[in-house]
Amino acid sequence: SKGLNLIPNALLDPKWKDNPAAVDLHMLSYVGMPIERPDGEPFGTVCFIDNKHNSHNELHIRLIEQIKKMVELSLRIVIAKEEIDMRDRLLSDLSRIYPICSYCKKVREDTGDWVSVEKYVNDISGAKPSHSICPGCYKVQLKELEGY
Repeated sequence: SKGLNLIPNALLDPKWKDNPAAVDLHMLSYVGMPIERPDGEPFGTVCFIDNKHNSHNELHIRLIEQIKKMVELSLRIVIAKEEIDMRDRLLSDLSRIYPICSYCKKVREDTGDWVSVEKYVNDISGAKPSHSICPGCYKVQLKELEGY
C-alpha cells in the first residue's frame, strides 16, 4: 500500500534500532500510513504500535487504510465547510447596503473612513481588481483627449 510503513521489530531494523521510541518506550513494532490534507500536504499519521514483535497481518493493514481514508475524508469535509462558511460571510458582506460617495465613488467603512471601492472590495473579499476602461468611458475620455 502507498505510504505504508511496516516495522515488525524496531530493534532488528537498522533504521530504527537506536530510535528512543523503540529503546526507551518499548515500541517495538509499528505499522502506519501518512494522512494527507486535501491539498496533498502532510497532516499526520495513523498507526498501530506494539511492545512486542508483530508482523501486522493484512487485517491490520486494511484497518489502517480505512482509518486513513476516514480521516482524510473528514479533513475534506471540515475544509469544505470552512470554505462554505467563508463564502457565506463574503456574500453577507457583499449583499449589505454600504454608503458610497456619489461623486468620487469612495465607500465609507464601518470605521468611518472613506476608501476606494477597490480597497473596500479587497478588504471584505480578498478580490483584487483588474483595472480597465469600458467602451462608454473610452469614448468620453477619447473626446476629452482630442480636445487638448
